[in-house]
Amino acid sequence: MLLNLHSIRIDGGTQSRAELNNTTVEEYTEAMLEGAAFPPIVVFFDGASYWLADGFHRYFGADHAGLDEVDAEVRQGTQQDAQLFSFGVNASHGLRRTNADKRKAVTGALQHPVSGQWGDRQIAKHCGVDHKTVAAVRAAIWGNSPDTPTERTVTRNGTSYQQNTTNIGKTDRPAPAAIPAPAPAAPLPKPVVVVPPPKTSQPDHFRVPHGEGPPEGMNEDDFGPSPEEIAEAEAADRAERELVEKMLAADDKMAMLFDEVKMLKAQVDRLERHRDELMNKAHALDQIARKRDRENLRLLKQLDELKKGGAR
Repeated sequence: MLLNLHSIRIDGGTQSRAELNNTTVEEYTEAMLEGAAFPPIVVFFDGASYWLADGFHRYFGADHAGLDEVDAEVRQGTQQDAQLFSFGVNASHGLRRTNADKRKAVTGALQHPVSGQWGDRQIAKHCGVDHKTVAAVRAAIWGNSPDTPTERTVTRNGTSYQQNTTNIGKTDRPAPAAIPAPAPAAPLPKPVVVVPPPKTSQPDHFRVPHGEGPPEGMNEDDFGPSPEEIAEAEAADRAERELVEKMLAADDKMAMLFDEVKMLKAQVDRLERHRDELMNKAHALDQIARKRDRENLRLLKQLDELKKGGAR
């Protein structure tokens, strides 16, 4: 159906790409001005708003072309339904997704109230990526924090059920035997020590009150992470990001190989159709040749009869 372009909402978090491709928008705009037909965009209608779920490049192409209406497939659903649907679009059609696009789609799926309860493989299937990519993005978001969901919806052999993931990867080991506490020593008298105020070059209103600062011989920096710890944490973060990028790149290679297989299969199909057409033509020509042979034999027979009659 044709839908008024300005009645469609694009502010509902339903854009699963990291950013629009301006070149693609310009190409779509030129094609639309020339009268080219495009597949309908997909919107979800909740009774009040039309939420755009698939077709942002087509939407902006139509807008730049000055069109008031756009062909749309309208589905009944909420804004959250549109978001969930958007995570899986462009996996097998449209402009090829970048690594950033895939990461945003997976991140959105992990944080969505519905798909956030799914397992890695189910999210990977919905988003069109490898399940290891989902696991890496999940770890990058939550790590081992308490925000990590403890229950996921798992689907196996057509049956869905809730799985508690709290103890996954853990082993049941007996608790170590308790070590008896040593007998308390007699308390020593507390010496009275007068600590002079620490010397500092900071203004008075920045000074730590006397008696609340670090012990003598230490400063505030001694209580924070060391430079080595900071460098180690930064290196771990870089390694984690590189791992995610490698997994996303592997998804790209798999998608390219899949496209090549589809292209080769299409070529094989065309060759097989061409072979069948040639075989049909050869069969038809063979039938015509047989028919002409029979006709020639009939004519020769009639000619022989005429010759015999003339000889009499």
